[in-house]
Amino acid sequence: MLSAEEKTQICRKYVLKCGICETENEYFRLKRDIVQAAKTEGDGHALSYKWSKPGFDAVNPLDFYFGVCSKCTFTGELDDADFRQAERNIKQYREGIHADGFRGLLTGMSTGSGIGQALSKRLGDPDPLVVVVAQFHLGIFCQCLRQKLVPGSIARYYLRLAWIYRDIEKFYPDSTVEQVAPKFVKLAKRFQLELPKHKDYPAVPALALTEVDALRFARTYFERNYETLREARVEDELRLRYLLAEIGYRLYELTDSADDFKKAAAYFSGTMQQCLSIVSDKSIVGGAVNRAKEMLEKAGERGRELRILNKQRGSGDKSAEGKAAAKAKKVKATVKAAEETSAQPVKTVPEKSAAAKVDSVAAGQGDTLQDEVQRLQGRVKELEDENKRLKQMIRKARAG
Repeated sequence: MLSAEEKTQICRKYVLKCGICETENEYFRLKRDIVQAAKTEGDGHALSYKWSKPGFDAVNPLDFYFGVCSKCTFTGELDDADFRQAERNIKQYREGIHADGFRGLLTGMSTGSGIGQALSKRLGDPDPLVVVVAQFHLGIFCQCLRQKLVPGSIARYYLRLAWIYRDIEKFYPDSTVEQVAPKFVKLAKRFQLELPKHKDYPAVPALALTEVDALRFARTYFERNYETLREARVEDELRLRYLLAEIGYRLYELTDSADDFKKAAAYFSGTMQQCLSIVSDKSIVGGAVNRAKEMLEKAGERGRELRILNKQRGSGDKSAEGKAAAKAKKVKATVKAAEETSAQPVKTVPEKSAAAKVDSVAAGQGDTLQDEVQRLQGRVKELEDENKRLKQMIRKARAG
């Protein structure tokens, strides 16, 4: 945990009035250009950071992503100018909040009840991982309190939550998912029950206590974002499609699910086709064409790596599957134990969880697995043939 003095070295301190209850809060927002991702994975996850000040390599920049009101628990992204400037026109800011959500925050503030107050109690936990997980779920919940649902924002929050789980060993070495999950599982049902009704939910948001669950929600909301794009630049659309492919790749790595493989392969293929259409479109010139060619090559390579991974697993290499299954089983057992001690059973997300999918594969369903392997091997052959055709198209595009 950083001291106030250490925070001022890398952060700018803000005193902001809450747009809901008008309480003044002190927040620390990272200074501009204080930290940059030195190397990233396909889904944007930073493998390493470069700080302009030494001594902060053990700090996760996502610890400073949100600001939480100390009284009503309304939470916003600190990089969001509207959140920081809400006090300039509080009446107008409140008009953007769902009436039921607004009343719920004020009621919770006066009674000490409600999901916001329950999650805020985790902000004082000695485990920094518990604190940041609570912040992100407060951010997701409060984003859903807005009159206009913004799928892209919810998707970004879930994706970053997935990165946090991926970085546990790096930034939270004394924590584990198994230790954190029981502190939240009792809140799962209340989280969903207190969400305002929205016709635009592609899936009702829920607590995501593993990287797999967070990635699934991120993909679902990015897909909705993709469906609802309005007047987006071709390059923005292309980047979003590629991001969906990379999220699918990561999910397949973790779950060994045939559905995740199919989705990832389809998005890589779609990205390549869109790149080819840009390259061959004579009305598009300049940097856009060059960037499309670069992404075409990158998507082709990543799609090939995905198919190789699928082929390895289909031919009997189950080491990755076994590792994912063991971890998922351990988390599932921990959560189940916490549920049994809870007075309120957890309401699960309608989609079958990744842990359950992995367990079903690892539980010894031999005949079903063999059938699935044979089916996937046939699919790999089809994809290899398709890859050959796409390579020919790439060579023609480069020549052009």
